[in-house]
Amino acid sequence: SIITFSSVSLLSSSYAKNLPLREKYKSQMIKREMDYDIELVNDSYYSEVLEEYESKGYKAAEDVSIVLTVDDIVDSSEDSIPIEKGIAGLDKPVLVWDEDCEWFEWAFEAPEEGLYQIDVEYYPVPGSGTNIHREIMINGEVQCYEAHNIVFYRLWNDEGKPKINNIGDEVRPRQKEFPRWVTQSIMDSLGFYDEPLLFYFKKGLNTIRLNMLDQPIAISSIHIKSPDKIPSYEEVRKQYEEKAYKNASTTHKFQAESNIIEKNDSTIRLESDSDPATEPISRGNIKLNIIGAGRWDEPNQSITWEFDVEEDGLYQIAMRLNQSYADGMPSYRQIMIDGKVPFAEMKSYGFVYDNKWRMEVLQDEEGEPYLFYLEKGTHTLTMTVKMGPLYEIYQALYKDIIFLSDIISDIYMITGPNPDPNYRYELDK
Repeated sequence: SIITFSSVSLLSSSYAKNLPLREKYKSQMIKREMDYDIELVNDSYYSEVLEEYESKGYKAAEDVSIVLTVDDIVDSSEDSIPIEKGIAGLDKPVLVWDEDCEWFEWAFEAPEEGLYQIDVEYYPVPGSGTNIHREIMINGEVQCYEAHNIVFYRLWNDEGKPKINNIGDEVRPRQKEFPRWVTQSIMDSLGFYDEPLLFYFKKGLNTIRLNMLDQPIAISSIHIKSPDKIPSYEEVRKQYEEKAYKNASTTHKFQAESNIIEKNDSTIRLESDSDPATEPISRGNIKLNIIGAGRWDEPNQSITWEFDVEEDGLYQIAMRLNQSYADGMPSYRQIMIDGKVPFAEMKSYGFVYDNKWRMEVLQDEEGEPYLFYLEKGTHTLTMTVKMGPLYEIYQALYKDIIFLSDIISDIYMITGPNPDPNYRYELDK
């Protein structure tokens, strides 16, 4: 699931439609590997849990918003609760959780039974540089397999501009962490799902426990709320018409390697491409003129760009990209504008395989470009790796691998790692 980006363009909506276009954890310390834990895998996948909820008639909670602070912490593995003020300029008490404490538990009253979304406002306090991992338990239980490993991401960017060495090649700048307060929805760490995980709470008293897995964190608040509703493009388009939004008359272009303001993985880096149409052009020397490639293929890796538009209006978004890494399969990215998914079709947008660079306008299955309303000023564009509809295949394969691994373990218990070829073990009995 790899995409290489050269540039991004925001086009006036009247742009020619038929233009030929196109981590168990510590995941940053090692290449992501499947960590086969038989006990954990016996838990149901979130998708299976959702089906169970549906069969029981559980519905999403409506119009509920509950904010938990340090005052709502009711228990922990330690005698005291480490609370500080003034962390990264936030002038209110927050939980500063280092690796000495195993868990903290919050309690709250739910006004109704149902499914809730959980957002956490956190600050990635200094640690080893890897992402922050926690397990989440609701009323003493882990509700699904994915809840065993919730990731809170650190934010990175280049320390400066590329430098030129003595032979004229550009040299990549170092990566530097740029921590800030972040509000993140609880989501699965494998990028299977394009929406936040939903958790079942009964009416009345409930508890949320976070268990330490790796890395320190500061937590300001936990927000229990009704699930976010993302409209379809058709609904958004009707809103455009009702509000009489007009097509923008200007086109804005920025280089994908230059306008990055943050990444949630330090391994995403600038790369060089010698294609003569790539800007800025590489003339014999290494020019770091693209972003992504094989470093942008891990679940939930994201890149955020910043750009400006000169007028209010409806825009198309086009990208010069190369998606030639997935052997004929599409790659999927969640696309957010100003930190929000604008409509449902952007939750997992597929980029088809092609071994050539191409200019692609974001469009529907019929080739009709999507329109995005932007007000004059500064905006952000975030793209995050997702599995799209392929997640069901990955889950099935993963369970099969675990099943086979379990069988092999049982066989080894009888035969040992070096079975005697002349002995009949009668494994079928």
